[in-house]
Amino acid sequence: MDFFLLSYKELDVWGLPISSVEDFIPRVSVAAERICDLPGIFWNVKSSMHRHYSACHTSSGQPHASTLPRVTFNQAQVRTEEGSPVQLPCVAQGNPPPTYRYVNLKAF
Repeated sequence: MDFFLLSYKELDVWGLPISSVEDFIPRVSVAAERICDLPGIFWNVKSSMHRHYSACHTSSGQPHASTLPRVTFNQAQVRTEEGSPVQLPCVAQGNPPPTYRYVNLKAF
């Protein structure tokens, strides 16, 4: 459950001692129904989730801005004899740095 929702309805669920699971489940259900009835609740949750994502993204050490990958060099055609080793050069720039993956299009 999102922290925003949990902190908002925490007292409804945890306000009284819980004696059993059978006592706990109805409290959570009632709290969830009340949350759905709050005006603007889905916008607040969306904003809360965006803040959590931004904080997570920032704390991961990645820069804030992203740059789409841009291929700066590739060799469209490479000829070799069957069974011989081959080099497939490709250079790209982007943020975060792009990774490379070669796919056999004939397999699709």
